[in-house]
Amino acid sequence: MIDYAVHGNVAEILFNLSPVNTITHAFIDSLLESLGRAKADDEVRAVIIGSALPGRFCAGLDLGVLRGNSHAEAHDLVDKLYARLCDVQFALGKPSIAAINGELRGGESKGPWSNNIPRSSNG
Repeated sequence: MIDYAVHGNVAEILFNLSPVNTITHAFIDSLLESLGRAKADDEVRAVIIGSALPGRFCAGLDLGVLRGNSHAEAHDLVDKLYARLCDVQFALGKPSIAAINGELRGGESKGPWSNNIPRSSNG
C-alpha cells in the first residue's frame, strides 16, 4: 500500500492502495514506517511523497474503518493521521515534497501532508 524506493539521494514514497488511496491504520502505519526509513538513511537528502495510482493522490480517511469501532480506536487513527504524522514530518530533518498529480480531498491539502513544498500538476 506504500511503495518505498531511493533514487540517488531522494527517497520516493508512493501511495499504492487501489482504488483511491484511502487512509486506514495499515496505510498510515506503513507511511510512518517509510518516513522513518528515509530519516534514518543518511544518504537520503530529500523525500518525495506521491501516488502510484494515476489521477489519484489520496481520498482521505476510509470512513468504513470507523464504522463499528470504539471511540478510542477512532481517536487512535485520527491521532496517527494528524499528530504523529505531523511530528514525524517535522523531525524528518530533510525537505519533503508532496507531488500531487490527481485528486486530493480538500481538507487534506493543509492537513497531514504538511510537506515543505507541495507540488501539483494538471496532467
